[in-house]
Amino acid sequence: MMAIELNPRRKEIRTPRKVLVELCTFENFTFELAYTADVSSHGARVLTKNTWQANQHVTVRSVQGNQCSIARVAYCQFAGGSAFAIGVELHEPTADWMEP
Repeated sequence: MMAIELNPRRKEIRTPRKVLVELCTFENFTFELAYTADVSSHGARVLTKNTWQANQHVTVRSVQGNQCSIARVAYCQFAGGSAFAIGVELHEPTADWMEP
């Protein structure tokens, strides 16, 4: 697997990895299942159908496995068609998101 760096300011290299995750926020009671595009031990890029607000607090949980974390939406960008890409900053992840 080849590691990629999407942002020159990023301190960690993200690895392409598709993980089905559940995104949930109690701020406005939003819930969505989506796939990650890439992950690092403290963040992920997630492809979504809905827009999410920068600095919104969310829970990110893998549908399979034991990865779970409170997170902050760092950005939300239009990704073409009806898709959006969000960057999430993971706070105190329960497991290493880099491990399969």
